[in-house]
Amino acid sequence: VEILAILASDTDVNVRSNVARHSQTPVEILVILASDTDVNVRSIVAIHPKTPVEILEKLASETDVNVRSNAAFNSKTLEEIFEEELW
Repeated sequence: VEILAILASDTDVNVRSNVARHSQTPVEILVILASDTDVNVRSIVAIHPKTPVEILEKLASETDVNVRSNAAFNSKTLEEIFEEELW
């Protein structure tokens, strides 16, 4: 997991994208990657199952349609909407 933290700041966008995709990436790193300069990295973070709802809300307001779509279809977002609709 420590190596993922190091790789999350790599200059190569493909490396950061792979960190964002990795199932063992900690939430803290996903939070950092959610502000990445590359839209594809942010889009991957938006669909990651560990991304916190607060970050998904931020990503849902992005100008990029892929980031917004991934945030909207993240299972946590769907759960949050479902719970709100029931109550």
